[in-house]
Amino acid sequence: MSNEVRRLIGGSFNNPGPFAGLLTVSLSVFLPFYLKKSFFISWIFLLFSIICVFILPFTISRAAWVSAIIAMIIYFVRNTRLIGLLTSNPFLIVILFLIGLMFSYFIYCLKKPSADGRIYMNKICINKIVHSKVLGSGLGTYCGAYGDEQLRYFLSDSYPDFPTDWNACYNKKNRLVADAPNRSFNEILRLGIEAGPIAMILFILIVIISCVLFLKNNNLYGYSFIALMVFCSFSYPLDYFIFRFILSILLAIAGTLASTNKNNAYSIISLSVIFIILLSICSFYISTVIDRKNAYTKWLDIQAKHDEYDELFANDCSVLLPIICDNQDFLYKYGLSLHNIGRYKDSNRVLYMGTKISSDPMFWNILGQNYKKIGNNDLAEKCYKHAFWMLPNRIYPLYLLAELYLDINDETKYIDIKTFIDSFVPKKENELTLFIRQEINKLEKTYRCP
Repeated sequence: MSNEVRRLIGGSFNNPGPFAGLLTVSLSVFLPFYLKKSFFISWIFLLFSIICVFILPFTISRAAWVSAIIAMIIYFVRNTRLIGLLTSNPFLIVILFLIGLMFSYFIYCLKKPSADGRIYMNKICINKIVHSKVLGSGLGTYCGAYGDEQLRYFLSDSYPDFPTDWNACYNKKNRLVADAPNRSFNEILRLGIEAGPIAMILFILIVIISCVLFLKNNNLYGYSFIALMVFCSFSYPLDYFIFRFILSILLAIAGTLASTNKNNAYSIISLSVIFIILLSICSFYISTVIDRKNAYTKWLDIQAKHDEYDELFANDCSVLLPIICDNQDFLYKYGLSLHNIGRYKDSNRVLYMGTKISSDPMFWNILGQNYKKIGNNDLAEKCYKHAFWMLPNRIYPLYLLAELYLDINDETKYIDIKTFIDSFVPKKENELTLFIRQEINKLEKTYRCP
């Protein structure tokens, strides 16, 4: 899907996926309201439902499709005679089961590499939760924690000393599927990593209790809540404020349903208190958003005006660091700029901040370059190896290792790494990997290793 089509479908989301999630959450409440109510305004819900159904296929968001289908199945099971019809027609059950299998296979094959990648990501996330602390790695550190666990997965807690010992790790399953994600594709597992398994379990319990309250009281907003929770299991909607706000409202509605007497003032008071709290949070959030928006505007301006080799680039970035220190791209480019102008220790300080929130091995590559410039070759080697084993389907860290071994005249290690590189299979062979291979072949002539 081209960027033009993405912008056309996704609008301000810049991605059809989250926009599809919003359509699904909306459809899951619009359609039940149309089917349940008989007054004139219900036709407006029908119109909105038709619009959602028409746009959803064009988003090619499998998570949104599955979320809408599950929410609507639950609605029709609870509000129609579908169960009775199925129990009296076993043949119909078989047909629906086969249709479900065919649809599942279709959405898997539609984006098979993506589906395999998400299955693998969930595996790494579960491993991280098992190995994590009770309180998690900290809010906003998902990507960094994911990178650490991916390193653990491929290395089994120890660096092999020589490339000749790397084959056991190198040939590990999923090596070519692995990547460096900058978002989570499962909000529940993300919570488990960042806030710990206890917080994740508590959140799951809240979701289950909320679903029971919605369904027990036959509240139509419950189907929207179910759709949102299913979508959260396959995508990253809570990265957007609109979804966090919708989730807060739906949980607040579920909380009011816990009242045993619906006619008393308890529900009204509860809603009022929750609304005031949400309004206060939103007011604080808006002020923060304004500061961040101004910082991002200045960040774009810095990139347009200055080159990363310009000292003014680094000086201007230092002012923005306290405000957008959670932006991976900013930290990497700021750290790279400091490296380019020779401020290696300052560069390392910024890059280490980036490793806490990013799974991109390029942070470790530049850290290694900084240590090499300082003269600490042991730490440089360790950083290059760290970069490679975080994502062992990229060839660039191997090039840096080969260059380092030639630089320190370690012929044994150079021969080992060169032999390993010759048989190395990257995730995707392209012009860049071919160029790096050519550069590696030029190294011996340049350094004339004895």
